Amino acid sequence: MSLTQIGARIGPYMPWLFGIAILVGVLIFYRYYRQLHADDETAPSSSDLFATLQGARDKMTDAEFRRVRERLVGVHKGKVPEPGIDRPETTRPAPLRQVPGPDAPPESDSGAPVAQ
Repeated sequence: MSLTQIGARIGPYMPWLFGIAILVGVLIFYRYYRQLHADDETAPSSSDLFATLQGARDKMTDAEFRRVRERLVGVHKGKVPEPGIDRPETTRPAPLRQVPGPDAPPESDSGAPVAQ
């Protein structure tokens, strides 16, 4: 059987095959989308978090409560937070301390190598 004969026999069924392929693609996309956004539906709302914060108010100091409430509610009334305080994007990690290996010569307190 040649390729043209196969094409002639499958040709009338092509719209059905394309329709089934599109349907399968849409179903796969829907399952993927639902799985991707399943975590979004279970996240607590800000009102739930604020109610929990109000319940925990007696367990923290007033300064802690104000700081957490401002982070939860957001900056309002033109009040701008102080830069560099508890902000992870402005803090930098401490530099790594270099530890000498077992083959390194001993050093004195000043950091200079000790002559042996």
